[in-house]
Amino acid sequence: MVVLPVVGDLHLLGALDRGVPNRERITLRVQGQAVNLGNYFLLLGSQRHPYSVVPIPNQSLWLGEMELEPWTWVYVFTGTGTPRLTTQKETGEAAFVMHWGSKGVLLKEDHIVPVIMQVAGLTVGQWTPRVPHLGEYLGMNIE
Repeated sequence: MVVLPVVGDLHLLGALDRGVPNRERITLRVQGQAVNLGNYFLLLGSQRHPYSVVPIPNQSLWLGEMELEPWTWVYVFTGTGTPRLTTQKETGEAAFVMHWGSKGVLLKEDHIVPVIMQVAGLTVGQWTPRVPHLGEYLGMNIE
């Protein structure tokens, strides 16, 4: 079992309106210092036991390059839409709204939970340039 430290600067509050199209969202809040969302991924996991989660393949979202001030709310709607900075009507607090881009709901089952992961390192595979073969240089189809 892999045990990771808790992410402290971006607090995951949970999912709201689970299973409701166009309303289902994940709520986060920036804690005591500014954060760049580019350092975080949001994953979906299957939680069958308390304090244990297994990531679901192909269910991750990079939160993108956005610097947010302390105490900013972040709402990640699971559907489609346009990201925007706004304020909450009730409190006037800053809020950043973004979208996962799913065509359907993602969180209708109770054991599916959001997981926030902070990026600590990165390795990039070597780029191999495409080398054209002789026929392309000559403008001929050589098999």
